[in-house]
Amino acid sequence: VGEGGTGNGYTQGAITGLGSIFVDDVRFEDSAATVFDADGERRSRDDLRLGMRVEVDSDAITAGSGGPSATATRIRFASDLRGPVASVDAASGVFTMLGQTVKIDAATVFDERLRGGLAAISAGHVLEVHAGFDPGSGRYRATRVEPASATAGLSLRGIVSSLDAASKRFRIGSADYDYSGAGGVPASLADGSPVRLSLPRSAPSNGRWSVSSFAAGVNAPAEGHEARVRGFVTSFVSMQKFSVEGHPVDATGVSLPDGVALGPGVRVEVEGSIDGGVLRASRVSVRGDRQEE
Repeated sequence: VGEGGTGNGYTQGAITGLGSIFVDDVRFEDSAATVFDADGERRSRDDLRLGMRVEVDSDAITAGSGGPSATATRIRFASDLRGPVASVDAASGVFTMLGQTVKIDAATVFDERLRGGLAAISAGHVLEVHAGFDPGSGRYRATRVEPASATAGLSLRGIVSSLDAASKRFRIGSADYDYSGAGGVPASLADGSPVRLSLPRSAPSNGRWSVSSFAAGVNAPAEGHEARVRGFVTSFVSMQKFSVEGHPVDATGVSLPDGVALGPGVRVEVEGSIDGGVLRASRVSVRGDRQEE
């Protein structure tokens, strides 16, 4: 997606600070970076906002007195849900859209046009939401919520599950999808695949959404690059083999503190290098902030 950007580092996470940008605890000098949106359109650094989920290509991350840092060469930002709100449950801190439940918490950043936070949202509002999907709770956890154009296309990013290739159906989160008429179906589509879906404006038929087209859910880091990914464990085979935000991880040889267990919905940060399309972990940290119910 997009052009430009070289280096040997890849980081995925949410923007937690500006003035350069901070992605979680790493400061990226972004003055020379090219910025793209989910559609591969060139954007300005001024379009980057707190809470946006991004993928950053950079040089190697180095430690320093001010914390870890690197120079970004390419930044891609992409929301996870875009479409109209179906319902709001302020007491529970959730709203629904595109058949999914979105959880708000103290870390969620609301655009200045939504100064009232969740109280400023009602059914029918068209929103763009940056979020991570927590398979442990079956909810998206919002990092940023902002208004979207009423004419914006509907889209959803998530992890495929319960794939039935014969009937061309699968699930993402709490919703079912039919891709029998979709364009751009990935040849490698499988359970655990991170995908971005374009959806029609028509209401789902028999509770199942129709998919108009597919796009890549995340960019695959380049072979041999250092990588740092923070997010939810989205699939789990063992303590040594799992995926984070759709990125396959091999944690063979990595020791976790006694009593720490991994599983779907546990939020982690993984550091390592890309080998054969797999993130070979040198460090796995449990972040300890699983989505609250």
